[in-house]
Amino acid sequence: MKASGSVENAAETYLRFADIAYQRSFTHVPRTWQVCYVANELSQPDLWLVDLRTKARRPITQFKDRSVRAFWIADDARTVAIQADVGDERPSLYLADLHDAPSGLRAAPLPDGFRLVAGGAGFLSGTYRLALMLANNQTGTIAAGSLNVLTGKVEVSWDRGGALVPVAIAAGGEALILRGAASNLDSNLYFLDPGLSQPRLLTPHTGECRSEVVDRIFSDSLLPVITDIDAEFSYLAEIDLHSGSTTTVLRVDQDVESAVRLSGGRFLCSVNEAGYSGLLLCDPHGRHPAKVDVPRGVITEMFSGTTPEGRQLIGLGLATPGHPPDLLVAMADHELGAVDWAPVVASRRSPTPRPVIWPESVELGGVPCLLYRPDQAPSAHVPVLISFHGGPEAQERPAFSYNGLYQALLAHGIAVVAPNVSGSTGHGKSYRKRIYGDWGGIDAREATALLDALDELPWCAGTTRGLFGVSYGGFLALTLAALQGRRRVHAVAVLNAPSDLVTLVDELPPAWRTFAARWIGHSKRSAAEIAARSPFQMLGPEFPPLLLVHGGFDARVPATQSVRLHEKATGAGVRSQLVVADGGHGLTRNEEWRSTFSTTAAYFVDHLV
Repeated sequence: MKASGSVENAAETYLRFADIAYQRSFTHVPRTWQVCYVANELSQPDLWLVDLRTKARRPITQFKDRSVRAFWIADDARTVAIQADVGDERPSLYLADLHDAPSGLRAAPLPDGFRLVAGGAGFLSGTYRLALMLANNQTGTIAAGSLNVLTGKVEVSWDRGGALVPVAIAAGGEALILRGAASNLDSNLYFLDPGLSQPRLLTPHTGECRSEVVDRIFSDSLLPVITDIDAEFSYLAEIDLHSGSTTTVLRVDQDVESAVRLSGGRFLCSVNEAGYSGLLLCDPHGRHPAKVDVPRGVITEMFSGTTPEGRQLIGLGLATPGHPPDLLVAMADHELGAVDWAPVVASRRSPTPRPVIWPESVELGGVPCLLYRPDQAPSAHVPVLISFHGGPEAQERPAFSYNGLYQALLAHGIAVVAPNVSGSTGHGKSYRKRIYGDWGGIDAREATALLDALDELPWCAGTTRGLFGVSYGGFLALTLAALQGRRRVHAVAVLNAPSDLVTLVDELPPAWRTFAARWIGHSKRSAAEIAARSPFQMLGPEFPPLLLVHGGFDARVPATQSVRLHEKATGAGVRSQLVVADGGHGLTRNEEWRSTFSTTAAYFVDHLV
């Protein structure tokens, strides 16, 4: 156990790494040189507006108790609808004028008996009607439709079965593309025209496949999509809305993750290249894809727009291990060979105590991992933290993980191993599907093999081990800790983690229960098997020291999961700390994640160094 001064220094180190404002959800304001985005420069994620030429920026919202989740800009280039919540995933809708904000922010009118479930594709062309998904509190039905944000009038497009979310709108018309998800692995796209009696399926398939639209506006009969139908990796395709036929545009042995359409029918595509992002430029037929220069890192999103002079610009968010996503822009009116990506918003940051450390890709115990090693002599023996990502359908990538937590731990001599166990994305659909219905099975075996492999590495053999995870990753960290005990694991910290699979499904919102039962494994395993895979049931007096952090508003994994685990741990004589935060399933307000991850950094330095 270290002295309190050392623990305080670890927290301060984290805050120096974390003193950076991130940007996300970039959207071009039509026919202007302006871009809207969400950033945490104030106390929580707010909507901001920046001029690309002058770099001048200002907040559009200044919420004190809620976070901006999404926003949509009308064709008048000044009316913006904003979705925000306090972390409980019960969103409210607000209106602002980009010319006058932050003054004049107001709640959007909603008729009695309706509530917003989720935003959608944006404003129908030339109108103030926002395409979204609404719940009718009287009938209990979920409807895809439109809300006139000025009058509060609702027009229902489809409310007869299935939760279909509007994801794209026709330019110059009222046709919609709807998306329906049967599971994390299976989704469909539908075309709904005012003249049709019901949505028309666009993505028929067998098995489990996912499809997403490329852009929220489609301007002709060809709809660009990213899909993995009949493929191991996702690819770019176009669906003919008249004939229903699908034509492949770009297909490579890696996931195509996002794309923007450029002039001449070209596409600029972001490709997952072993965790890093690459850019490929291709013609409408996918011929002769050419690499486009992009800084090393992870592309979080892409967009395109047209300036008042008719020039096309492209923008992207780029994250690195030492920096959250920055907004980079470039003009697209050339061949895009060597692109001069220009940062728009200069992120603030304090001097970091050590240079940023980039990971190396390794395989440990047969599991692909990112390995971050402290900047020390090669012969130095160092402790190791294993960090399991959430999802489980996500991927550890060389980005700014947990707002700088990894870099802060590295500065204090702790190595970080970030595995991509079965269920992770980026390694093909078959790898992603392995975890389906098998939580606590193949993932636990792989995590154990990873722990065994670390014991064979000379630079960390015999040193202390810590486990960390968020959401599903927390479940896996708790599982491994219960299996191995404090003989091999010396500290565990988890955030919003499910711990009792037996009770979890019944505690979820009704609409999620059937899906979760299939996803976790209830639908094909006995109650006894599910209990045997639950950390709550497995916990005993040999469980290592435990830090539990949970959002009190969490609608996905109720905080009772951590409360009951803490009570059982303390009753078994295990050292356990419980922190119930104000947020939901994800930390959004600055004080939430600063407090949580500075505490986590101090906790691991205290127990591992």
